Amino acid sequence: MEIRTSDNDLNDMPPELRREVEIASKSRRDFMKVTGMAAMGAVIAGCTANTREVKPLVNRTEGVTPGVAYYYASTCQGCSANCGTLMKVRDGRPIKLEGNESPLNGGGLCGVGQAQLWTLYNPDRLHHPTNKGEKAEWSALDAAAKSAIAGGSAVLLTGTISGHCANEVIGKFKAKGGRHVAYDAVSCYAIAKAHGETHGTAVIPRYRFGEATVVVSLDADFLGTWLSPVEHARDWATQRDLKFGRKTMSRLLAFEARMSLTGANADERFRIKDSERGAVLVELANRVGGSFGAPGKHSVEAAALDRIATELKAAGRRGLVVSGSRDVREQKLVNFINHKLGAYGTTLDATTPSQQKLGNDDELAKLLKDMEAGTVKTLIVWGVNPVYDLPDGAKFKELLGKVANTIAIGPRADETASECAWIAAEDDPLESWRDFEPVKGFHSLAQPGVRRLWDTRNGFSCLLKWIGDPDGNKEYRDVLKASWEAGVLRGQAWGAAVESGYVNRIASTAQPAFLDAAMSDVKEAGNVADTGALEVVVYESYNLRDGRHAVNGWLHEMADPMSRITWTNMAFMSPTTMEQQGVEEGDVVEVSADIDGRKASCKVPVMRQPGQAEGTVAISLGYGRTKAGPIVHGRGKEEDAVDPELLDEGVYAIGGNAFPLLGGKPVAGSLSKSGRSIRLAKISEHDSQEGRPILKQTSLEQWLKNPASGNQDEIPPVDVTLWPRWEYKGHKWGMSIDLNACIGCNACQVACSIENNVPVVGKEEVWRRREMHWIRIDAYYEDDHPKDGTLTTHPNPEVGFQPMMCQHCENAPCETVCPVIATSHSDEGLNVQAYNRCIGTRYCANNCPYKVRRFNWFRYEHHNLTMNLVLNPDIVVRSRGVMEKCSMCAQRIYDGKRAAALADTNVKDGSIQPACAQTCPTDAIIFGDRNDKDSKVARLEQDKRHYAVLAEINTRPTVTYLTKVRNRPAKESELALEGGHGHEEGAH
Repeated sequence: MEIRTSDNDLNDMPPELRREVEIASKSRRDFMKVTGMAAMGAVIAGCTANTREVKPLVNRTEGVTPGVAYYYASTCQGCSANCGTLMKVRDGRPIKLEGNESPLNGGGLCGVGQAQLWTLYNPDRLHHPTNKGEKAEWSALDAAAKSAIAGGSAVLLTGTISGHCANEVIGKFKAKGGRHVAYDAVSCYAIAKAHGETHGTAVIPRYRFGEATVVVSLDADFLGTWLSPVEHARDWATQRDLKFGRKTMSRLLAFEARMSLTGANADERFRIKDSERGAVLVELANRVGGSFGAPGKHSVEAAALDRIATELKAAGRRGLVVSGSRDVREQKLVNFINHKLGAYGTTLDATTPSQQKLGNDDELAKLLKDMEAGTVKTLIVWGVNPVYDLPDGAKFKELLGKVANTIAIGPRADETASECAWIAAEDDPLESWRDFEPVKGFHSLAQPGVRRLWDTRNGFSCLLKWIGDPDGNKEYRDVLKASWEAGVLRGQAWGAAVESGYVNRIASTAQPAFLDAAMSDVKEAGNVADTGALEVVVYESYNLRDGRHAVNGWLHEMADPMSRITWTNMAFMSPTTMEQQGVEEGDVVEVSADIDGRKASCKVPVMRQPGQAEGTVAISLGYGRTKAGPIVHGRGKEEDAVDPELLDEGVYAIGGNAFPLLGGKPVAGSLSKSGRSIRLAKISEHDSQEGRPILKQTSLEQWLKNPASGNQDEIPPVDVTLWPRWEYKGHKWGMSIDLNACIGCNACQVACSIENNVPVVGKEEVWRRREMHWIRIDAYYEDDHPKDGTLTTHPNPEVGFQPMMCQHCENAPCETVCPVIATSHSDEGLNVQAYNRCIGTRYCANNCPYKVRRFNWFRYEHHNLTMNLVLNPDIVVRSRGVMEKCSMCAQRIYDGKRAAALADTNVKDGSIQPACAQTCPTDAIIFGDRNDKDSKVARLEQDKRHYAVLAEINTRPTVTYLTKVRNRPAKESELALEGGHGHEEGAH
């Protein structure tokens, strides 16, 4: 069956329909008459639709019901944390990724993990192997690779590889004379190396934040990107929960130069330069029982260090110190402090270590020397991009020319693969089998959710073929199954392991002894001289991570949590440092440094960042890709690029590459102005509450005295209204958001966009304020309150995060102004939107006090058929001129009610989860039926922390919040509120 339409071409229409169109063209009145006919639907569709071919499903696939979704357990490969996932597969294609209830991530999943569907359907990945940029056959590549490996001196360069079967394949490659080198672009090798010296075992411990009552973080952003952020955030949040009768909270203290997610969520935060970190560690180590001499200068008061050391000693084995430093001596000081606290075995475990970062920087350095000497004859690069992400990537590119045989295994011709002679087109992670062991003893599986879209291959199958192993002729699933049955399952059924997605064999044993002799060289760590130069801080970005996700539109439009910037990285500086450097927001600057004799620089725009240490500039990694496809550079034409005016300046359409500025020690740099500025694509322009109680906050001290602390504003009676109250006889859906648990990670926003087909609009539309996200995460910075009454941002502000979506108000201002009743209220308490009724007046958006409604300025559609496969078929794709907003995932509510009806039971609390609530790593979002008095959301209505935003205007939101509580002494502004009057401090 074929339905053809063309743009109002009368010659292509049936005679009877053509006659009606001719009549309609005579007058508006006649046109309105004709539009009542069913046939007119084809005319209207003809204005916009393309030719579509619809084929019936004649033979039903056994075990599959069309239109019914199935879930498959797998493992996320968005980063090396390897969280458990569930693939939602509908009609043979994955349409959603969610967190699996594994011991690692407990059902949560970060925004990066959610967005992996984009890469599966991206048509710009390789469709076949290549040789020198031209299409090649697998047989030719296999023959060339076999010959090269057989010639000896072959090296396999990869990222972290764990997994029982994976390591067996690597072992077979090494048995054939090959050598394996693993590195991580953002390395944690200093932690492993330090443990090798202090404990005799070079491992990265598994950190148990759920057991810690006092956590001290020194530039370890464990809530953002460090090691296993979903796992760490989930565990940490369990110690911050004050719902349902809990009265205790852990303490988090952060020392850092830049404002990180961890620092923003800390109870107390100290601004220090990277060059001061070693001195602070020496101070703390001396206070818990060490004797490492007098440290160098730093900016932290002695009284504060005394208090922190006292808290750590009081916490004992439930204390924990973590550091993101790349200095081995500093990491040994961290190990010493944790040892003195007795923390090993409780808050960190060296016997079931993390295997999420296994890169070895020493082995990488040796490989580079061997390449320089010409002793490497064959180099196979798999899953890494050293030309881009090594600090001296240009040198690596040069060294590739000295290797006779170069082969890359990967999904696209990136900066490194494009320099190799051969590229083996690799399966997407959602099309192939693989195994992992992210924590020693915890084995997880990745399985395909769809058949291969193109002529690609599993990377391990490539290796097996190239070394001539018999398993190379088998499906890798069979190789993996045999390996697990021999070494992992221990009698457990293979089918059960595939169904659950993992096998848990974690078993902790006695911790290794601490070796005091290893501490002989740590004194120097505390005496790093401050040169007075601008210190350069580089860090892993929250969305693109180490740059591997630069091809992902969802992640480019996922705003930086601290600045709300999209589509670029920035040179972040404090307002004072900006003034000293003579720059303003948007100015394009070049940050330069001399690192061990190597000249390095990065060109990026400037952004103001309150809370950053003075005299520092921070730039995120992952941007500045030169071969990342059309989403970064346009489709071959400069005018298609996002920022074409900056291409000639070395600022690529998507930011600048900061990897050259990455060093093992604090980097002293300089800044020069280019004389050019760009407009920044911000999701949110305002970070102050202007004294209004929007994000309410108090201290644990005050909350224990008064559970309503921080939530004592005078609210008008709810019965004062122009409309009679509606009686909800069935369900009354509602949502409560615990601001104590929300860390601002943006996972909910990405999950919502994917679930509800929210379009990516691009950088220029974002800076026109036309982003389409149904959820935004507002970041509020604490304001100063000087005597003259003016509000200014605090130099070291507390920051609070607040998810803001449609509040589903009972007295909804949007409903009263819509001239066509496109927005109305359902009998289950939801504000609903009829897309086909909406005529785009935008009155509703103008009248919404929460500013959460989005207007489709264009037809945001995928022009490639493959990318259309990512769309959720349960959700209509909105057209130009239509308003949209959060629906509380109405499709999920319907599915939940239908499932309950089929089971002849009531809807159970928690059985229906909107996408935002389901993915949240910290369970900050609680959804349920307010008419069910036993539901969590109904019980939270009785919590003294419960409040509605802008309740004073009596919109009666269905979405409510719980006051944020910080575990620190009360502030004067909070004490002033205890009487129930006055205004809130900026971030409270």
